[in-house]
Formats: sequence, structure tokens, C-alpha cells
Amino acid sequence: MILNLSPFKLTLLIIVLISYLIFFLASLSSYPGSGIIYSLFSLIYAILIFGAILKFRSYSDLFLSVFLWLGLWFKMSVHLILDYPYGEATGNFYIINGNMDDVAIVASVGALALIAVYLFFLRLNIKDPDEISTKSKKYPVYYKLYLNNKNKIFFIFWSMVLVTAASNIFFNIQISGLVPSTILVYPLNALVYWALSIGFILTFTFMIGWRCRLEGVPPSMLQLLSIGLLASVTSIAILSRGQYVFIVSAVFVYTLFNYKFIFHSSKKSAHSKFSLLLLILSYLVFFYIVIVSVDFLRGYYFDMSLDAGNIVASLSLDKFSTSLTDYSGFSRMFLQLAVDRWIGVEGIMAVTSYPDKGTALILEALTRTHNVGEIDIYQKISNSHYKDMDNFRVSFATIPGIFAFLYYSGSLLVVFFGSFVIGTLMLFFEYFVKRMLKCSLTSAIISIYLSNIVSQFGLFPVNIFKSLFILLIFLIFARIIISSEAIIFYLRSKTSLL
Repeated sequence: MILNLSPFKLTLLIIVLISYLIFFLASLSSYPGSGIIYSLFSLIYAILIFGAILKFRSYSDLFLSVFLWLGLWFKMSVHLILDYPYGEATGNFYIINGNMDDVAIVASVGALALIAVYLFFLRLNIKDPDEISTKSKKYPVYYKLYLNNKNKIFFIFWSMVLVTAASNIFFNIQISGLVPSTILVYPLNALVYWALSIGFILTFTFMIGWRCRLEGVPPSMLQLLSIGLLASVTSIAILSRGQYVFIVSAVFVYTLFNYKFIFHSSKKSAHSKFSLLLLILSYLVFFYIVIVSVDFLRGYYFDMSLDAGNIVASLSLDKFSTSLTDYSGFSRMFLQLAVDRWIGVEGIMAVTSYPDKGTALILEALTRTHNVGEIDIYQKISNSHYKDMDNFRVSFATIPGIFAFLYYSGSLLVVFFGSFVIGTLMLFFEYFVKRMLKCSLTSAIISIYLSNIVSQFGLFPVNIFKSLFILLIFLIFARIIISSEAIIFYLRSKTSLL
């Protein structure tokens, strides 16, 4: 794989590896535990991240590896080098003088399980997800109906998006961080949030993939730009900057891995590079709009409707100011957004220092349902300041992450086998989605959605399963449309033979 790299890519890889080594040595010198354990921890995560990038196997593999690497090795290393406190609660870790080696071991065991999953899939020799298109001169009835009414369909679709987004903003049907002010007939609140968080995006990309598969053409620049616009609207509607980043990242990775198919770079190299640059710049403009809009709306909701003193304290950068007096406001903001927003290491620190781990704890956490006013069990484990807020108005929470959640059991075997099962299910599910929808763009977005869920796993898992159930219903419905096409083609072929 490495030998096949171009001189430019090989040089870039060498620079990255040298930088990684320097970063590792700088953090190793500040590590408070065993240097051997930290070195093994660093080696395992280097294999995880470089293996996912250099030997691309699936979108799920790539996104989950990146999220875990950011939340565990990268986050810990930056804190070791800069020596500033973690932004999220760590329970009794510093009170009892917790052992950082325990944190590194738990994180390493989980990562080893995922590496084992990916090696297992390599043995299965499953093809990398590529854009599948089968150009056909005979379109099925459903697609003809879509083509004949495309403008009307897109008008209705965007009208639904804008109406749903506006309604959610004005009536607080389901906004991130807030308890709903408007309670609709069950389960409409959950459906509204699911539609805004992922449903509209999946519907739009499914329509794009439908065209790609039947006409054998790549997504157009307008369609890729429209995804960014749609992601910005839905992200603003639920007050989530992170959602926009995740969706656009998935689209960007898909674009890179399907560069020639999308931009025909072998024929129009200069035009292709300009188109890619235009796409990146447009996504950055959309992101700026999302940041400004979300900050404005959060200020409105948190200042006007809530206990502003508690909320603003929890969301501001002031909690870093006492320990980062030598850093500018921009530096503190950069550390918060680029380093501390990723989930992982604090959760393991809190759980390893919690004395009452065991089967009873993990079963209670798995089966506990969310009711308004109640907090998740992890808020007590981590001693999070969110537990003291008015939980009848807000729904903020510190998140443990998948490895910390599995370590509720107190067993490294549970961490290993639990991570192995979850990783296996994710890769099989991606393959299942790919086979169902025959659209790697939709597959990439679903993969980053699931990777985000897994990396941030731990808060009321029952609610996560509900979201996954809605996703499954969507996939079944989409598959019915595709299957109907196949049936129509089959009946036509039989009729022509008679």
C-alpha cells in the first residue's frame, strides 16, 4: 500500500509520521505513569488511526477510528503537553489520586478489539465501498414519476425542511440541551428530532443516489452544495454545530474517495480541483453561518428561558481561564473545539476511579429510561456539575463514551468483547446498507452517524435504540422502492419474451 503512493503522498506521510513521533515523545515526558504502558497505548492508537486511513476498509472503520483517536490518545497527549485540566468531569480520579495507567489500559483494550474486527473483515475480503451505478435506458415507473415531477418534489421537500426547522426553533419541539416546551402526540417529538438530525439528509442523499445508480452519473456540484445547505439548516434548527461538522465531513470523505467519479479528474484536472476548492469554501461559509446562528439562538434560549447563571457557566470558556491564563481567548476556544469537545478519556478516568463497578451497574445503565427531570447514572459517577442544574428545563450531560460505559462492568474482558461485537455489527450494518441502497454517499452519512453514536455512547441507551429503530424503518422503506424497481424490470423482461 505504502509502496504504491506517489512521491508527494509518500513525502507527506513521512512528515506526518515524524510529527506524530515528536508529539508522542513530548507527551511521554509528561506522562505520570509507566512509560511502557503509555508507549503501547500510543502504538495501538497509531495502528488504529493510520490503518484506517492508509488501508481504507469502510466508512465506519474510518470515522470510528478517528473519533476514538481524537477523544482518547490525542486528547490525553495534548493535556499532557500543555498541562491544563480536562473540560469535563472526571469523578473521583484526582481525589483518590487515580492511576493514569488504568485509563490507558482500558482504552488500549477497546482499541485492540476494534483492530481485531478490522483484521477479521480484511480476511473476509469485502470490497471497499465504491459508488455503484448501472446506467439503464429503461427507467422504472417510480423513477419516471420522480423525473416528471422533480421540481414539485424538491419544492415539497425543502418546504417540509424549512417548516419543520422553523417550528422546532420557535416552539422548542426537540432542541439539543433543552427539555421540550411543546409536547406532540407520541412519537412525533422523536420523529421531528430524527428528521432534523439525520432523516432529511438521508432522504436527500437517497434521491441523489437513485439518480446515480439509474443514470450512471455522479452527484453534481449543485447537489453536493445543497447537502451542505441542508445540513446547515437542520443543524441550526436543533442548535448543534457538531451535526453540521459530522455531515459535511462524511460528504467530504465520500468526495475524496470518489474523486474521479465525481469530478472526472482524469479529463478535467484543473476544473476538478477548482470545483473541489469551491465546495470546501462553500462548506466553510455554511459553517460560519451555523456557528453565528447557533450561538445567537443559544444565547436567546439560555438567557431568556433558563437559569442563565448555571447555563452560561457550564457553556462558557471561563472554566478554563484560571488554568490557561497564559493563553489568549482564541487559544482557549481552539482547545475547547479542537481537543476538549471529543469524548473519551475523561469518561474512563471517572469510571476507573469509581468503586462500585460491576454487573449490576452496567445492567442498570443499559435498562434505565429517560424521564423529564431525571439525570443519567453517569452524572453521579463523574460528579458532573450538570447534575445540579434544573433538569426540568435543560438536558445537558457529561458523556462517558463507549469504552468507559463497557467498563462499568469492571471487567476488561467485557470492554474487549463488547467493543468487538459493536465494531462487527457496525461493519456488517454498513455492508447491509450498501447492499440495500446501493449508494455509498448515503452509506457514508449513516456510518458517521453511527460512529458518533458509538463514540458518545452511554447516556440512556434505550433512547439510542429507538433512534436506530427509526433508521431501520427508513432503510426498509427505501429498500421497498428499490425492490419495486427490480420487480417491474423483471415483469417487463418476462412480458417481452412472451
